[in-house]
Amino acid sequence: VAELEAARMQITAFQSESMSVAASASDAHDAQLETLAADLTAARDALTALRAESAAASENSVAELEAARMQITAFQSESMSVAASASDAHDAQLETLAADLTAARDALTALRAESAAASENSVAELEAA
Repeated sequence: VAELEAARMQITAFQSESMSVAASASDAHDAQLETLAADLTAARDALTALRAESAAASENSVAELEAARMQITAFQSESMSVAASASDAHDAQLETLAADLTAARDALTALRAESAAASENSVAELEAA
């Protein structure tokens, strides 16, 4: 019974730690997405400003506007790539945590079965004595 209680305490501590890791991973992922959203908003604002400048000075700024568009496209592509890799990493962390929780649940189930068998054996031994 003491071993079962110790195992339960370990599993509870592990589950608490796993949930904490999952929450911090989620918070970090959310912070990355917020940063990327702010970067994309800044890029859109820059594009809007460039379009306004282009309208005012279209004859002289065609080449400059094209270069700016290429920079913004490259920035957006890089931002999307970073967002995708951050999301993939977050998904991998969540999958690992889910596997860890499943293993902990399986261990608890095995310990419960073991405890029940030990209790039955103890009762049988007590009756035999």
